[in-house]
Amino acid sequence: MTALALLVSAASLAAVVASVYVDLGAIGPFPNMYEPAWHSDKTISAIAEAVSTVTAADALLVARSRAPHDAAAG
Repeated sequence: MTALALLVSAASLAAVVASVYVDLGAIGPFPNMYEPAWHSDKTISAIAEAVSTVTAADALLVARSRAPHDAAAG
């Protein structure tokens, strides 16, 4: 479950950063989200998504370090 949280938070951070630097145009039902400026709302969103990505990565590392090392041997 933590891997899924990491995937979702990293994808949302990538989407915000891409909306500033990459003009993808409209994709299907989604409008063109390109806006080459960092406004306060977008900055706050990017910071929150970066924090959630780091937190999910940390949780994944902690979960893996607490997992039994000989799970296949049992």
